[in-house]
Formats: sequence, C-alpha cells, structure tokens
Amino acid sequence: MTDSHDEKSLFTEFIDDFYSESDEHMTAVQKNILTLETFIGKPKVDYFLIESLFRSFHTLKGLSGMMGIKASESLSHKIENYLKTYRDKPIPITLQALNVLADGSNMLSRVIAAHKDQQPCPDTTLIEASLSDMLSQAPAVTEPALPKDEVQTVFDTDKVALSLKPDESHNLSEAARAGKSLWLFDFKPSTSLSERGVNVNSTRSRFLEIGEVIHASPRITAESGIAFSFIVATTQPESDFSDWKDDGMSWSPYEASAVSPIVPVIEDVHAISSGQASSIATSNVVRVDLSRLNE
Repeated sequence: MTDSHDEKSLFTEFIDDFYSESDEHMTAVQKNILTLETFIGKPKVDYFLIESLFRSFHTLKGLSGMMGIKASESLSHKIENYLKTYRDKPIPITLQALNVLADGSNMLSRVIAAHKDQQPCPDTTLIEASLSDMLSQAPAVTEPALPKDEVQTVFDTDKVALSLKPDESHNLSEAARAGKSLWLFDFKPSTSLSERGVNVNSTRSRFLEIGEVIHASPRITAESGIAFSFIVATTQPESDFSDWKDDGMSWSPYEASAVSPIVPVIEDVHAISSGQASSIATSNVVRVDLSRLNE
C-alpha cells in the first residue's frame, strides 16, 4: 500500500468524521430547541440547556472553518453570539427569539447539505440580519446567569472524544495481547510547524515508523482550531519519541476511560417527528480544502 493511498484513505476518514459529527450536533440542536420552547414565558432559560446549544454551534463553527464552508462558519458564529446573550444574562426567551434560532439552525443544515451535494449555497443574508437585529434588541442585564468560575468548568471542548470502529477495537485488543504499549497522541498543527514540514501526514509517518496506527481522527479544540488524535501501538520505549514535543505533539498511555463526549445532549421530553430534524448524512463526494488541515 502506497503512502499516497494511505494519505487519501486517512483524509477520507477525516472528511466522513467531519460530516458525521456535524450531523450529531445538528440532531442535538434540534432536540434542545424543542426543549427550549418549554421556557417561553418563564423568567429565564435553563443555563445548561443554552450551554449545550452554544457548544454545539461553537463546534460547528470550527468544523465549518476547517472544511472551508464560509457561509456555515459565519452563520454558526452569529448563532453562537446570539446564544451568549441567554447564557450570560438571566433573561426570558420569546417566541420570536426562538423562531429566529430555529430558522438559523434550519438554514445551517441547508448550507452544510448543499456543500456536501455540491449545490449552490443558500443565501444566509436575511437570517443573519434577523439574528443581528434580535441581538441588538436584547435587554442589557449585567447579572450573570451562573458564577464565572462555575461557567468555566461546565464543559471542556478540548477533551479528546474518540469513537473506535469494530475493526479498530479488534486491532487494539490484539495489540494489547501481543504486549505492545498503547499511546494516545495528540497533534495540533500550526503555520510555524507546517513551514518546518511538520503536518498531519509527516506526523502519521512517524507513528508508522515506531509501530501501528490503530485509530486516527480530527477534533475541534476549545479555540475553534483543529487537532488530531492517534492511538498508536508500539514496542518502542517512550524515549524514542520524547523529543517530539517540540513538533506540536503530546501523548499519554491510552486508556478506554479517556474517552469522553464532546457535547452532552439535554434529552427532550417531546418526540421529534421525521420532518423536524434535518439530515446531513455522510456523502461519498465532498469538496474540501485539504491544505487547511496542515495550517
């Protein structure tokens, strides 16, 4: 198997993961918006519900940016700012405000779906203007909805979230039975590293030199950047790769308990009809600016 084929296969998996994760977040958004409807007319909205929605759109913004989908990146950012108002201030939500949020969510699904199907992007101008108008009309309340120190510890979007496929789990078990050490590597690309020739491809080549790459997947960091997680099985001692820290890498022994969800979903008591949730299931043909993965 050639390096070119390996790289193509790796990027295909990354692309599939990007869209699969987007689908999961949009499904979570649809559920939480339905739950949000139950807070209309109440003095304020549940903080954790808004935080869950905020984190979903925060991650979607990062995903869109890395995939080069400018329209969905911009729209996600607008919705994210819109939700900050309700997250940081104890204010009620109106039916109009909820409708704008729902419209924004539906438009975001359409934009991502259009990109996957290589169709013209829907015009987001009107919905972005509506979000800006609603944001400007929000009452100026200075009382925080939750103490600042508690807000910072609710969710950590920089935690690694891994989902192993059946064959990866099998290979992991086989490697462990063979007495190999299992390491979870984290690589964060940057422009300076790329200029030195250090990118996701060169990093993966290093892993193949010391052992077997069991799993590889991208993730969005808390700063809306991108990082790559690798599970590597090796018989080599840690001293063989101890100098890799200067190349954007960190690592720790892999443990299944390290797996954690990216964004918790607040379950809705209402059933979602098939027509309410927009699907952006994975497609086989996607145009992606792969050069951005190495930035």
